[in-house]
Amino acid sequence: MNYYIIDGNAYIYRAFFAIPPFTSSKGLYTNAIYGFSKMLLKLMKEKPQDRIIVAFDHKKKSFRHELFENYKAHRAKMPDEMVGQLPYIKQVTELLRLPIMEIEGMEADDAIASFVHQAPKGSICNIITGDKDMMQLVNDHVFIYDTMKNIVYDRDGVKAKMGVWPEQIPDLLGLMGDSADNIPGVSGIGPKTAVTLLEKYTDMEDILANAHNEKGKLGERLRDHAEDARLSKQLATVHTDIDLSHLELREQSPDYPALTELFRELEFYSILKEIGQDAENGNVETATSEKKPIPEARALAPIQTLEAWREAAQELAKDSRHFVHMLTNAETLELMIANLSDGFVYHILCQEEDLRTEVLAFLKQALSAETPLLTSHSKILFRALMETDDTASFQHAQLSLFS
Repeated sequence: MNYYIIDGNAYIYRAFFAIPPFTSSKGLYTNAIYGFSKMLLKLMKEKPQDRIIVAFDHKKKSFRHELFENYKAHRAKMPDEMVGQLPYIKQVTELLRLPIMEIEGMEADDAIASFVHQAPKGSICNIITGDKDMMQLVNDHVFIYDTMKNIVYDRDGVKAKMGVWPEQIPDLLGLMGDSADNIPGVSGIGPKTAVTLLEKYTDMEDILANAHNEKGKLGERLRDHAEDARLSKQLATVHTDIDLSHLELREQSPDYPALTELFRELEFYSILKEIGQDAENGNVETATSEKKPIPEARALAPIQTLEAWREAAQELAKDSRHFVHMLTNAETLELMIANLSDGFVYHILCQEEDLRTEVLAFLKQALSAETPLLTSHSKILFRALMETDDTASFQHAQLSLFS
């Protein structure tokens, strides 16, 4: 049996930040509900014979907060516009009749880890997440499935991406820390040094036991921050011993009448067309149309580095039709660019000057193209572009102004 286990919270955030905010006629923000629902329906359609489980973080703090007071302390509060959508997302999941794992005192990661550890013999488990912590679970029957890029990570894939084997991921994060979760690691040790140490020694305890053999600052840091390293590894290690005997693994059998009522309330008319096709037969078919369908929006992780932007720019350059949605202002230049040909949505945070320069250069070239560029908050965008050296290249740009 194949299982697909979804990191629910990760995909709620992806949907919320990837899809421009929109509301129902009653004023309810629904972009995250819509994106999450589309993702579940798409997966169910592609994997009709497989079992799908969704894991959510519990609303209460986890045991990791007891271990380390500042665990995830730097994270911004969830936007109110997202908070109001959570009950509907849970309701959609329940009406799709998908099992939900949400354990008090634990995180979704721990529930997922416990499931794959306890899965029936011979099962294949595919974890749908963008969280690198979960790579520690990969083995011969557990894989990480990145649905956004359609990449499946096996053991060799983890080694190629992270530089270490799956079982070494907690050691790696213990040494280098994890800024996403505010895990400290060893001060002054980054990814390259951590990987080098784990190639030289077997694990963290072996590294710390041999700290006296490391010369200069590195040896000093390992000796001075040994307890930080151990604590960080503990925070990064997922639990696999949660009792999941109550979890009912069932065939896909959505409650179509109730879903229809809910989606009508949310005004998701395109989804209503999808689930309306052959619903009585238990099939989720996409309504046919003579027009070429618009690709489904697929959110990618936020881009904050020059390396990540250059990879994205290569994909965007393949098609000149882009929609630019300016989120803030010219000072921060936070924006989204969607490739209309394949549906990928790029969320770009131009906090670094070199990244900002290259993004503006890309937009200037797009503006000078003969094909239209659709843009929101165009005055802000133009102000940022006008600050660059050459403005003539986009003076004849064709624009469809939304605000």
